[in-house]
Amino acid sequence: MARNLGQETERKILKKIGARRQPASGSLPGFPNDGIVGKYLIEIKSTQRGSLSLKRKWLEDLEENAMTRGKTPALIVIFNWP
Repeated sequence: MARNLGQETERKILKKIGARRQPASGSLPGFPNDGIVGKYLIEIKSTQRGSLSLKRKWLEDLEENAMTRGKTPALIVIFNWP
């Protein structure tokens, strides 16, 4: 259930900012991260908890994927309150 909420949140945010969603939420080769809008490659992280641990790997992967595609990395953090 939590995974579905994460995907729903991702879709809503990408639509709100006019971004194109990556196929399979970025899990397919050649389509990294969650979305693209203009010069930005976007990764969205969401939680229902009061805090979110930021993983270095998320940032490193986002930066590398963006740089290899000529994009600027953008991390969006959302707190979904129940």
